[in-house]
Amino acid sequence: MHSTWATTLFIVLTLVSLGLLIKSVAKLIAIYSIEPCTKQSAQSAAFDFDIKAPGVYEIAVKRPSILGLIPKNNSFRIRDLQTGETIVVGTYIFSSSKRTDIAGHRTVSVGEFTIKYPGSFRLENFSTSTFKENDQLLIGPKPVGGVLMILATVFSGVFFIVGLVFSILSLVNTAT
Repeated sequence: MHSTWATTLFIVLTLVSLGLLIKSVAKLIAIYSIEPCTKQSAQSAAFDFDIKAPGVYEIAVKRPSILGLIPKNNSFRIRDLQTGETIVVGTYIFSSSKRTDIAGHRTVSVGEFTIKYPGSFRLENFSTSTFKENDQLLIGPKPVGGVLMILATVFSGVFFIVGLVFSILSLVNTAT
């Protein structure tokens, strides 16, 4: 026989898991809706862009199709326009970071670099021939924590459903 404390516990746990679900979905949206610093044609040999804050940034390819492979082993170089220094760009052979928007555009990370101070920079793309006409290069802050937030969303959703079911069962059992 269930008591009122068990019903209260299930209801409280349901509300807490609902709060965690809402919070994790909001953070997930915030992670993946970061606007890039610049968007340029992937067939551009070079272009200038500004970065306003230090941090880790990614170079991503946005393709207006969910079909077709995004080229790997791309060659990029970034130069600081103030000092002339070259910034090391790490490229990915296999990228597990893929995002798809509602329009079906696929965005895949193909490289990353670290900026120590804000400024103006030039990206040199030595792989222009490997990209299609409508491909775009996006440079923006690297999304961090996406996998953890996806897991948090799944777990809090499961806990919410389980808590809701047990709360209803507990209320039905208490009423009889």
